[in-house]
Amino acid sequence: ALALNMSGRKNGVSKLHGAVSRNIFNPVWPNIPEDEVPITHVTNGIHTMTWLAPGYKYIFDKYLPSDWQSKLFDSSVWEQKGNIPDEEIWKTHNALKTKMIRFITDRLKKQYLHNGIPLHEVNELDSKIDTQALTIGFARRFATYKRANLIFRDLARIEKILNNKSMPVQIIFAGKAHPADHPAHQVIKDIHDIARREGFKGKIFLVENYNMTVARHLVQGVDIWMNNPRRPLEASGTSGQKACINGVLNFSILDGWWCEGYNGMNGWIIGDDTPFDNEQHQDDSDSKSLYETLEREIIPLFFNRENGIPVGWVNRMKESIKSLAPVYSTHRMVKDYTEGMYIPAIIRNIKIRESQYEFIHSLIDWKQHIERGWPQVSIMANQDIHGLVDHSLLSGQELNLNVTVQLSSLKPEDVRVEVYYGPIVQDNIINGSATEMKVVRQTDASTYSYEATVCLLDGGEYGYSFRVLPQHPNLMNKFDLPLIKWANS
Repeated sequence: ALALNMSGRKNGVSKLHGAVSRNIFNPVWPNIPEDEVPITHVTNGIHTMTWLAPGYKYIFDKYLPSDWQSKLFDSSVWEQKGNIPDEEIWKTHNALKTKMIRFITDRLKKQYLHNGIPLHEVNELDSKIDTQALTIGFARRFATYKRANLIFRDLARIEKILNNKSMPVQIIFAGKAHPADHPAHQVIKDIHDIARREGFKGKIFLVENYNMTVARHLVQGVDIWMNNPRRPLEASGTSGQKACINGVLNFSILDGWWCEGYNGMNGWIIGDDTPFDNEQHQDDSDSKSLYETLEREIIPLFFNRENGIPVGWVNRMKESIKSLAPVYSTHRMVKDYTEGMYIPAIIRNIKIRESQYEFIHSLIDWKQHIERGWPQVSIMANQDIHGLVDHSLLSGQELNLNVTVQLSSLKPEDVRVEVYYGPIVQDNIINGSATEMKVVRQTDASTYSYEATVCLLDGGEYGYSFRVLPQHPNLMNKFDLPLIKWANS
C-alpha cells in the first residue's frame, strides 16, 4: 500500500495482470469500483534481435523493408510477411529444428553419462529424437502454478498420442526450480520418472541445467510452444513471445500476454477464461482441452502435407509472426512506457522546477482546503422508498438525469460530479461507465444542480448512482485524493 500510494503511476505487465492487480489492491482505494482502480497495464515484450534466429533474420532482410529492424513495432512492416514463399519458411524452420535436435541430443548425451545412464541408452539418443515428429517445447521456471506435468494427467491418453506411428509426437522439457521450492522439485522428478517409463522413453526428454543457450535453441527449433499455467497466475510470460518471432506456434492457456496475443489463427488455446474455485476441476478441464486440441487440430494440421509442405501450418506460422512480432517487442513496450508514463512524469517535473516549487505548494494548499470542506459535501438525489428512482427506456433512447450537490465551502471547479452506471449483476454495477455532469443552476450560496444525459444501446437491467470527487488539473489521476462521496452512501 505504501508503494502504491507513493507512486504516481502504477501498472501490471499484461492486460489481465492489470485487472488482477486492480482486484487485489482495490482496498487501497476504498469506495472506488474495482475496474476504476488507477492501475493500468503495459504488456511485456522481448528484445527481438536477441531471440530471432539468423535464418529468419536472413528471410526478413530479403522480404521486408530494409529498415525493418528500426520499425519492429510498425505492423505495416510485417504485413509483407505474406510475400515470403511457403517453401522458404518451411525450409528455414526445418533447418532450425535439425540444429536444435542436434544440440539437445549432444547435451542429453553428456547429461545421461553424468547421471550414470547405461552407455547403450546414451548411444541410442542419436536416433531417438525424431526430426520428422511434431515437437512440443516446454521450457521455463518450474514453479508449481505453471503446471509442467498437466499433460500427464491422463497417462494412457498422452501415451497413445505420443506413439501414433503415422503422426508421431515428442516433448522436450527444460527448466529449473527455486532451491527452496520442494513441490516444484517433485514435479521435475515426476517428469523424469515418466520419461524413463516404457511407452514414454524416447518420446519425453528432460534437459537439465536450463540456461539462455538452451532456451534460444528451443524457441527457434520446436514446432509448438506449450504453456499451461493456472489462470490467472501468470503475470505476463515472455517465452512464447520469443518462440512466435521464429515461426513457432503457441499452444497456451488464456493467461498473461496470450489473452491479448491470440487471434484465433496464430496459435491455439488450452481451455477458456472460465474461472474455477476448485483446482482439481480446473486441471481436469484444462487437460481435457489440451488433449482434444492436440488430437483434433494441431497434430492433423501438422501432418497434412502438400508436396511435402504443411501449407495450413505454414499459414499459421506466417500469421503468428505478422500479428505478434510488432506488438510483443521491447520496442513497443518501451514506447508505451515512454509515452504513457515517462513523458508525463518528465513534463510534471519540469513544471515543478520552472515554478520554483510553487506548483507543489499551491497543490498542497488546495488539498488541505478540500480535506477541510469534504465532510460537509453531500448529494441530494431524487429517491423513493427503494432508493434512486427507476426509469424504463428503449435501446438508443436518451435519459436525462439530475442531481443536487451541497458543496459547503468548496466551489464547482473544485469537484467533478458524475453519474456512474452499468449492468447490474448480483445487485452490483459491473463494467461501469462514468459521465461527467454539468452545472445547470445554483440554488443558493453552496448548492448546485447538475445534469447529464446517458444513452444505453444494449438491453438489460442497469443501475446508476451519482458521485462527487475532488478535481484539479495537477492531480496525477482523478482518484489521487482518497475522497469520494456517493449518492447512496
